[in-house]
Amino acid sequence: MLIPEAAQLVIQAAAMARGGDVFVLDMGESVKIINLARAMIEVAGLDVRDDAKPNGDIEITIVGLRDGEKLYEELLIGENVSATEHEKIMRCDEYFLPRQGSRRSWSNCGDHSRLATRRTSSLA
Repeated sequence: MLIPEAAQLVIQAAAMARGGDVFVLDMGESVKIINLARAMIEVAGLDVRDDAKPNGDIEITIVGLRDGEKLYEELLIGENVSATEHEKIMRCDEYFLPRQGSRRSWSNCGDHSRLATRRTSSLA
């Protein structure tokens, strides 16, 4: 899917939102970054430097995952997905804490309001 198509899909999902909705968007097949990198080098009229072409223009180095990076994105907590008017937009019924319950949970974490206020005021 091209960037303008993906952006249009996001805008259409936003138009369907009723407040607090979670959507899963079908943006097509996933693309391996290595294949994307190779394609970009070749489209630029250059060659990838590898074992087959040791005199290539650009070498691709795989460095592994950095802290916080992951290979796969977990899209949903549950499996409760329903169709919408658009074939590529699905609505999810995710579990969440009610506002009252979440406030009680945060209040059990201790008084961090002073710390947050101090950090905010020091940024000003």
